[in-house]
Amino acid sequence: MRVAFILENYQLVYPLGIRYLSGSLKKAGHDAKLFIALGRAFKERLAAFQPDIIGFTTTTGMHTRLLKLNRELRREFGAKKPISIFGGPHPTFFPEMINEEGVDAVFRGESERAIVEFCNRLRDGADHTSCPNVWMKTSHGIVKNEMGPLVEDLDELPLPDEALIHDADPYAMYLVPLSTFPFRGCPYGCSYCYNRQLAGMYKGKGRWLRHHSVDYCVRHLELQMSLSKVPFVQFHSDHFMTNDDWMNEFAGEYSKRVKLPFQINVRAEAVTDERVKLLKSAGCVRMTLGAEQGLPPFPDVLNRKQSREVILKAGKIIRGNGLAAVTNTMVGLPGEKIEEALQTLRMVAECEPTYAWSAVYNPYPGTPLAEYAIEKGYFDGDFDKLDYSFYGHSALKFRSDRERRQMENLCKLFALLAEHPWAISRVEPVLGLPLGPLYNLLYQLWWGWVAHTRLIYYPLSMKHVAVATLRFFYKIGH
Repeated sequence: MRVAFILENYQLVYPLGIRYLSGSLKKAGHDAKLFIALGRAFKERLAAFQPDIIGFTTTTGMHTRLLKLNRELRREFGAKKPISIFGGPHPTFFPEMINEEGVDAVFRGESERAIVEFCNRLRDGADHTSCPNVWMKTSHGIVKNEMGPLVEDLDELPLPDEALIHDADPYAMYLVPLSTFPFRGCPYGCSYCYNRQLAGMYKGKGRWLRHHSVDYCVRHLELQMSLSKVPFVQFHSDHFMTNDDWMNEFAGEYSKRVKLPFQINVRAEAVTDERVKLLKSAGCVRMTLGAEQGLPPFPDVLNRKQSREVILKAGKIIRGNGLAAVTNTMVGLPGEKIEEALQTLRMVAECEPTYAWSAVYNPYPGTPLAEYAIEKGYFDGDFDKLDYSFYGHSALKFRSDRERRQMENLCKLFALLAEHPWAISRVEPVLGLPLGPLYNLLYQLWWGWVAHTRLIYYPLSMKHVAVATLRFFYKIGH
């Protein structure tokens, strides 16, 4: 079977999920190819491939645009339409997406085994409508299959198909950092995140917290090193500091076989001086630290239960060891007032981060915080309203249009204000002004300067800087 994965535009970070799926499909004897949906030539190349299946991975907010693209492509194919499938976070938690025009099947959760079984059955002429994890339209209605078991030994999975990206994107070898995903599952239950609900969907289906072996991760990176000129690695697992034995083995193997600077995501309460020193010795240069809220009542609303002191201590340890510290924060939470958001900004500024990343909160299907927002009247439950970008508009109800502008504008100015905390006490009057485009420009300029001077650890030619900038601003603008 021929499977065409389709992304809307070129990326600076490509989803690992489709690389895992492609690796599994190719090992099973199927063909897979990635297409970037830009220009008329894209449709011509897609038609020439003659796919049996076209597949989309989507988050909430992006889904409406990809549904439209899918409908357009199906019209192009005429009577001989491929099967259209959707996977990723949105269909996992909102499988009712199957009711949309042009959607033949949705894949929920981890689907390496499911998509291989689906394609095998299609190839063999067997019943492909009863595959685990899949909801599918049939002539008798919608078939809703149960979740299949988790892959407990992640090393059983083939290495992700890195050629998939490089064959589709001629600039990937110059712009896209190496990446791998050593840990699956998360031990925490943050109310805005999908992990708790996904763990519930897999209850009784196998061990939720799993990890690849160090050797698998290093081999995955070595494969990418053979294809890429980018000397930097991003580890995309939600929380890297989950297993001290694994980290000790990793530090030795990585520093011998990979020897590239890397970035990880951490939880504040897990950060210790010993762990930071160990990972620095292996090549870690940047840690991204969740600082979503440190002030009552929001630690309880978010189910993070991290004190302000714990977050500040973690930031101090990271910076004290000479590493870049990037903080992640959300503004515009259900019921949050601008004064409370500014207090969180003051806490982040006290961390003295290398960069203070922020996002406008949006409720995602299946998450406890989205249900809370609906219950309290902050959100009407229409997930089609959600914005594609983290930096755009909030789908929540606010007490006034001015308060909405304040939150959205604060998101744009957050990093700049964290760098210049003297301005925080003076900024509230101008946050409510309808100057979103100006603030967005300031955000883009500040991010560009910080990325170039503090966060990019390898040289780029002017041509590649221009391409990277266009890709980043295209994403922000959409």
